[in-house]
Amino acid sequence: MEKPGTLALFDLKMNKVVFSTSLHSDEITSVAFNEAETTLVAGFKDGIIKILNIPKDFEARETYSAFSSAGAKKGGVSQVRVHPTNGALYAASTIGNLKLFRIRV
Repeated sequence: MEKPGTLALFDLKMNKVVFSTSLHSDEITSVAFNEAETTLVAGFKDGIIKILNIPKDFEARETYSAFSSAGAKKGGVSQVRVHPTNGALYAASTIGNLKLFRIRV
């Protein structure tokens, strides 16, 4: 069994994991790719969002503390989506918040 925060890519034809990497110490709750499949966005249970380069071994390009800022109600990331053309990242939290980020795609 994989540790929390591990991303594993599974090849359905070969029926095996072809790539695996640890992205964060907490559980991944949502992932999304941009339209060109050059960027992966991952949301985590502790409210962190990471923007990763593909195929450069999933190197973290940006990290946001989206729903875990001090003094605010904390919530995990429940969903991330990348707009297909304008570089907008939509993130929803487990406590009902929505945030919009502008990212490089």
